[in-house]
Amino acid sequence: MPYVNIWIDSQLGTTANEQGAFSLPDTASNTIVRFSSVGYKDKVLNAAELKDTVFLNPEIYKLNNIDIYAQNKKSVKLGKLKNSGREVCVTPPYEMRMIGRSFMYKKEYANTKFIKSVSVKTFAEIDNGVLNLQFYSLNENGEPKDRIFNQNIIFSVSSGDNKASKIDVLKYFIEFPENGIFVAVENLLLDQNKYPLYYKTKADEIKEIIIYEPRIKVTDLSGAPDTWTFDGKTWLLNLKNHMIMQLELSN
Repeated sequence: MPYVNIWIDSQLGTTANEQGAFSLPDTASNTIVRFSSVGYKDKVLNAAELKDTVFLNPEIYKLNNIDIYAQNKKSVKLGKLKNSGREVCVTPPYEMRMIGRSFMYKKEYANTKFIKSVSVKTFAEIDNGVLNLQFYSLNENGEPKDRIFNQNIIFSVSSGDNKASKIDVLKYFIEFPENGIFVAVENLLLDQNKYPLYYKTKADEIKEIIIYEPRIKVTDLSGAPDTWTFDGKTWLLNLKNHMIMQLELSN
C-alpha cells in the first residue's frame, strides 16, 4: 500500500513509498509504532512485533445517496489565490504534517453542492514533489473531525514560487456538507520530497537539515482564524497564518 504514514511514539517516522516499502531507525522493543492510511483503520504495534509485512484492515465509510440529473452547468469559487511571500514547510522533528482550511456552508451553495476542484499555492526548490489532499467534516465548534472521503488524492507540484496547483475532484462526487468542510494538504516524507537546507550557527558553523517539500503558501491572518495544523495527535488552530486555498463548487 502506498503512502502509509508510520508514526514512532506520536512523531512521524516515515512514509511508505509507492510500492508500500519503508524502513525505520533502530528503536527499543517497547516503542509504540502506529500505521495510518486513508481508507484503513490505524494499527498500533510494539517495535518487537514488527514483521516484514504489516497488514491493515479497511475502514468502512457510509456514503450518502447521490441523485443524478440533467442541468445547466453552474459553478462558484470560494477563496482567493493571491501571491504571498510566506510559506510553511515540514522540518525536524516533522511534527507539522498537515495544514488545512475550513470553509463554512452558505444557503446559496445549495445549487452547486459538489466540490469541482481544489487549488493551493506552493513554493518548491525540487521538481515534481507530491502532496496528498484530504477532506474532513467539521464538528459543532468548527474544528476538523472525521475524514469524509476514503482515498488518497495524490498530486504533483512543479518547482517555483507561488505556483498554483489545481486538483480536479469532481469525479469523486464529494458533497459540501451543510455544517461546512475542512480541506487539508498532507506532506509526505518521501525521498523525492527531500530537500537539504543549510544555515549558519552562532559559532559560524554551516549546518544541514533535511526538510520535506513542497511548501504550502500562507498569508498573515487578517480575519477569523480558519487554518489548522496537525501535529500527529490533534489539530491545532493557527492564530497567525491563513492558508491560501480556493474551492470551486459545481452542480
